[in-house]
Amino acid sequence: MVFGRVVWMIVVSLAFAGLLSPTGASARGVEWLFDSPAKMVAHAPNYRDVKCDNRSWQGTIDSPDPIIELNRVTINAGKSKYLYVKLAAESGQSLQVFFSGGGAFSETLSFRSGALANGGDPAVYRFDLSHFTLWNGIVRSLRLDMDGADNGAVIRLYGVGCLTSRSGRLMGFP
Repeated sequence: MVFGRVVWMIVVSLAFAGLLSPTGASARGVEWLFDSPAKMVAHAPNYRDVKCDNRSWQGTIDSPDPIIELNRVTINAGKSKYLYVKLAAESGQSLQVFFSGGGAFSETLSFRSGALANGGDPAVYRFDLSHFTLWNGIVRSLRLDMDGADNGAVIRLYGVGCLTSRSGRLMGFP
């Protein structure tokens, strides 16, 4: 329990990295990429009723293949090997994260979560990218695709951050 609400921690396994043990993840030391939800999202096709408050960006899925393209970021992927995404999803099978150094997004430069924690409660997804050799250089763009989400499902994005090393318990959020 964090600040009176239940928060789920999902440790993401990548096929090449193997399954991580399910532990809490610490927000201590995480470099949150945006200081305000209003500054996170650049473009969100296939979402309607989009709004922001001081805690999250929110949109309702309007058609298949909903994506959330984030505003420009600067991540030193050579050092930041753990990516954190805090979101709430009413439905969906997985989260696919695309990244780019400034060029176009591609399947090659992407990775997926395991199953999403559906139901609308916030969850933190920690991606261990320490063994993903394509995660290197300076990352300038991130895109989040909600795979298998139903039309009408509400998605809330609370934050995206990175960390140089694996961390322990989940303590707080942006």
